[in-house]
Amino acid sequence: MLHHVDAVDGMRRFRNLVRPGGVLAHVGFDRPSSFGDHVGAVAGRALKKSSQLRGRYWEHMATVVWPRPTTGL
Repeated sequence: MLHHVDAVDGMRRFRNLVRPGGVLAHVGFDRPSSFGDHVGAVAGRALKKSSQLRGRYWEHMATVVWPRPTTGL
């Protein structure tokens, strides 16, 4: 939904909604296309690995299905 609002204002609002010490996760589905995108992707993978090695990484157990099934609604 960030593409619907000003990114800076949106992230500030999210920050205010997360409890102190909490985590805000931003999930994007676009493939990296620019140099900055690739740098961010590498940094994200490094952060994930670092968190896993320190025992600070949590991953949900819910089934992930993409593309989403149509419900007819």
